[in-house]
Amino acid sequence: MTKNMKPPTSRLYEADWPPAPQPYQNDPPPKLAAPSTANRKINRHSREHCTGQVTVGPGAGRVVHLESHLELCWCLMLMFRASTADLREQVKFDWEDEIGEMHKHWFDFVVTEEDGSRIAYSVKPQVRVSPRFLSEMSQIAHQARKCGFVDDVRLLTDEILDRIDLFNAKLFFAYRRAEPEADLLAHEIHEAMSGVCKLGELVACFDEAGDGFRAFVRLIQSGHLKLVRHEQISLNSNVFKAKQVTK
Repeated sequence: MTKNMKPPTSRLYEADWPPAPQPYQNDPPPKLAAPSTANRKINRHSREHCTGQVTVGPGAGRVVHLESHLELCWCLMLMFRASTADLREQVKFDWEDEIGEMHKHWFDFVVTEEDGSRIAYSVKPQVRVSPRFLSEMSQIAHQARKCGFVDDVRLLTDEILDRIDLFNAKLFFAYRRAEPEADLLAHEIHEAMSGVCKLGELVACFDEAGDGFRAFVRLIQSGHLKLVRHEQISLNSNVFKAKQVTK
């Protein structure tokens, strides 16, 4: 018994003395995600639309603030494209109207591609895409490209949102955290496989099906495995080994 530690007064707790060490008390503290890089303050609460945040990037990642459910959907889609190297939200661009007056425009996302090019995105429900909005965005896009701020400007709406890609992006986001033992086994199975296999057959090699499914979803996201068809990832999905990993 160490100094200043008193034994319990009741026999009821004698078996618990001295106190057991708390789990994880000797582990290093977890790293927090880096703060958002948005160029303007994002409202945390709104009565009119959804707000939220996600974490992007490797390791602890970086916080990305979102101001609508549509922005969340497109953020997940852009995050997990093979060509995306970096994603920033609410990026400011100063533009000039017809009479020479300067205005501020915030692009919802600016994505840096693996080849170094930059693409700015505006997210808008199709019902709110008016002729006036398109005219203004045309001016902004022209000036943003001309001055070299970005290489291209694109509009993202709910009408062009691919529901299959969105479903898979949500899986990639949910299962993005590495599980070393499961990932090691999945890589060994991946190296030994040939031809087309049903994902459920690969998962059956695991004692815990959930561990296997998550690990193979990560291999699909990393480009080690490819889907035969454009479909929602499931145990019935047919996959094959990629000849070259894209990311």
